[in-house]
Amino acid sequence: MSADTREKVLATTEILMSDRGYEGVSIKDIAAAIGLRTAAIFYHFPTKADLAAAALDRARRDLAVLLAGIDAAEAMPRRRIVMFLETFGRIKTERSAFCFAGILAATRGIIPDPARDAAARFGETLLDWLRANLAASRPDLDAAIRARRALAVLALAEGALLVARMQGTPDSYRQAVEEALPALLDG
Repeated sequence: MSADTREKVLATTEILMSDRGYEGVSIKDIAAAIGLRTAAIFYHFPTKADLAAAALDRARRDLAVLLAGIDAAEAMPRRRIVMFLETFGRIKTERSAFCFAGILAATRGIIPDPARDAAARFGETLLDWLRANLAASRPDLDAAIRARRALAVLALAEGALLVARMQGTPDSYRQAVEEALPALLDG
């Protein structure tokens, strides 16, 4: 499998599973979406869980690039968090998609270990970044409080995305974030 084909397989896995969840997508669905035989995918990814984990690890690398770009573009940690939430919301609501790691985490009890572990790594990458930015913007707060607020910011992003999808309007995401974020960052 060429690097380009591997990238297509991983990207397609992310897109389909972000929309339908882990159980709602088969290797056959992924293969059909990009014009491959299922055997070609199974040759490189022995199980669907291995494929989902590889796609999540790719998404985590993409997240790290996004976060590094935000860090390079903005010096103020509070503004970095706002920029992340705006970017995350725009990307996901334009596609009317759930967060890939979020949708798999929602079914944590039924997904196999490789996918579960990859979803946890994705979440930790984001939480580490949020904790670091909260520490820089709110050194007056106890580390435990900043850690809880980082969790709350992540929950806000995921929850606002769910509400926007339920209501069928991307504006719901923005409204929820704009309403709740000041209390998390300034309170």
